[in-house]
Amino acid sequence: MKKHPFMTTLLFILVIIISLIIYNNSLNTVNVPSNVIENIVKNDLEPTAGVKSFGGKVFCDYSIVISEEKYGEINVYLWLYSQELYVDSNQIKSGTGTIDPAVLHLKKENSTYALKDFYISTEAAGSDSMRKFPIRVRNKFKSNNYNFSYDTKLYDRAKEYFKI
Repeated sequence: MKKHPFMTTLLFILVIIISLIIYNNSLNTVNVPSNVIENIVKNDLEPTAGVKSFGGKVFCDYSIVISEEKYGEINVYLWLYSQELYVDSNQIKSGTGTIDPAVLHLKKENSTYALKDFYISTEAAGSDSMRKFPIRVRNKFKSNNYNFSYDTKLYDRAKEYFKI
């Protein structure tokens, strides 16, 4: 008689594990064209990202962690590098910079991508900054080293923006 609760619990755990495996396998990784991501980062994220402590302009770069598609909706998880740049004595100077986890929610129709919304975690680095991300994605963030080309890319954009 006492074996039944144990077997029921074991069966319940097995069903949960199988459900998680099926769910994780139902997500397809996709490649969103880089020009699409760059335009979204530049036009939609950049105006709201980062911190302006020196009165400059925030420029952003990104490093994609993973892109997943399910039912025509795409989530692009990325590290977002936001760097405030400003002009002092006709030279580009660095202000405040941040590196934050972010997600873009996209809708794909035919061959076009539309941004539905996005989320940038601006909390201090650590587990709290990741709590709104699924566990499988948190693990990807932890194992993914961000790689930014901001040394030249953002400074070149700043020179163009400030007309230097």
